[in-house]
Amino acid sequence: MNTTLLRQALSELVGTFAIVLGIGGTTMIAYANGGRVMDIALGSGFAVMLFTMLFAAHGAHFNPAVTIALVFTRRIALLPAGVRIAAQVAGA
Repeated sequence: MNTTLLRQALSELVGTFAIVLGIGGTTMIAYANGGRVMDIALGSGFAVMLFTMLFAAHGAHFNPAVTIALVFTRRIALLPAGVRIAAQVAGA
């Protein structure tokens, strides 16, 4: 496996893990402090925005559905997509 594909996989793994942790953390903190649905939605949205901006250089799909859609539109090859999906599942 070449270094670019390894970097992309590592980026997907870390980014997906951070998003799941960030959204779960903001939900628990808002719920514990009597937060409203809007607080949870804003925290989750900012978590997704932050990690998408941080990992945008390597694709930043973070969702197997997005990766599969890119395969169907032929914007990404099948092997890199499989590696990304495996990393996303492992990160989640």
